Amino acid sequence: AASLAQEWGMFGTVPPLEQWAYGRGELADGRVVDVLREEFAKGNTPTVAPEYQAAWDAFRKWWDANVERVEFAERCLVGQGYAGKCDLCYVHKDGRRIIADYKTQKTYKGKQVGLYESFPCQLAGYSKAWEAKSGQSVDDIESIIVSSTEPGRVEAHTYPYSIDRYYKLFVCLYEWNCYANDYDPRKAGLSVEEKIAAAGL
Repeated sequence: AASLAQEWGMFGTVPPLEQWAYGRGELADGRVVDVLREEFAKGNTPTVAPEYQAAWDAFRKWWDANVERVEFAERCLVGQGYAGKCDLCYVHKDGRRIIADYKTQKTYKGKQVGLYESFPCQLAGYSKAWEAKSGQSVDDIESIIVSSTEPGRVEAHTYPYSIDRYYKLFVCLYEWNCYANDYDPRKAGLSVEEKIAAAGL
């Protein structure tokens, strides 16, 4: 439960770039490319160092082929008792509004990227929070996988089931997290009697 909470970004903050960029490890490289993408999505023109050019070119190729316009980039979204920073909401060239999350990971030639069960649940949480805030519907959720070991490999993956189905899973995992940690942010500050009433017991 604790690892799920960290992955969803419900608690804590992302370490600043300086804490990731000592040396030339995978995390440092991935975080640098993350910052470049964030700046570009916000409408800025980042300066790209030669060692990151191949990864950057692959990302721009994907972007130019798919993104019609950006709705927002790097925005904190708040739902019912949870919050997290969403990487991107964009309108695809085919008209779909998509909530997307960048994932930098090691990949190997000829092998599929790693798509974890928590990815679409996290995205569904973002989607419902954005719909409640904006009144705009989200058509799809997408993980954009950027390889840290194969420069130039970028893959965007949508998910086969409905956002509503993934959101139900998200809520179940969220409730389990509250139970396992004996803490529910929706009920923080309530008396024992009020918590019992809120739980419907």
